[in-house]
Amino acid sequence: MAGQRNRIWATRIIVLVAVLSVLVFAANRAWKRLTQAPLEANTDPGTTDVLSPNSIESNAEQSAAPESDQSLEQHPLAPVLSMAREALQRHRKEHTGYTATMLKTERIHGKLSPQATMKLKLRYLPPNEGSELRNVAVYLDFIAPPKQKGREVIYYHGKNDNMLLAHEGGFFGIITVPLAPNSRIAMIGNRYPVTEVGLEKLLVRLIEKGERDSRLGDCVVNRRSGEMIADRRCELIEVIHNEKTVTIGDKTISHEFHIARIWFDESIMLPIKYASYSWPAKTGEEPLLEEEYQYNDLVLNPDLSDIDFDTENPKYRY
Repeated sequence: MAGQRNRIWATRIIVLVAVLSVLVFAANRAWKRLTQAPLEANTDPGTTDVLSPNSIESNAEQSAAPESDQSLEQHPLAPVLSMAREALQRHRKEHTGYTATMLKTERIHGKLSPQATMKLKLRYLPPNEGSELRNVAVYLDFIAPPKQKGREVIYYHGKNDNMLLAHEGGFFGIITVPLAPNSRIAMIGNRYPVTEVGLEKLLVRLIEKGERDSRLGDCVVNRRSGEMIADRRCELIEVIHNEKTVTIGDKTISHEFHIARIWFDESIMLPIKYASYSWPAKTGEEPLLEEEYQYNDLVLNPDLSDIDFDTENPKYRY
């Protein structure tokens, strides 16, 4: 009997080693093949992509007749843009990084994914030459949904060949895979790569979109103070496009969203929540949530060091 049990356990160990070898081999092959051909953000054809840096202006938008400086100053978005620019300058001047609990909900291929909850550490790094946009070091620890629980992601600009280092939870957590941030595998279930995470990137994209919309005619802007988000007093800014398209000259241009809502924390002048909606599928139905991001438990300028973005951190599960 003892000999039979030993043979059974030996067989199990051999099978386990073989499975692990195949997984490691497959992961390496996938990484080499896919990181050589990165893609853009994983968004739906024909749906909104409010924050994507790669869809700032289409050819049609570039050819649209620009508004005069005076009309732009009188546009309903003008005071909101002024506020956002001030917030961006202040954030760059005063904040070196932060920690938070990040909530993320995104529509991928027409289907709204379950809300993801993750612990976030972010440290700002010097920008590239000729740019004001700071690079980042990012650590993400996924708490929910259950299928993503235990996943960890580290990205440190300028290190690890600019690859993110990720592993899943559970049994597959023993394998750490390096991936290009916008490769096919890294973009599964994500609208944007990890390099686009963060409040500075959010502010930059919101300003770009506001400037674009200012040149596409009128829109409705509602502002309301005293909104509470995670026990923080915020001003809600709501931008509404009542029509899907606008015609300028001989060009018909589609708006990128029906409704966008931004909650600015009134004490720290930062957007701690953002949500955008597309038009209802049918008349009379509710607008469709496309994406929503919220930063809870935000701590600015924490004491973060290189070990917080290192797989050798003993507190991590790499």
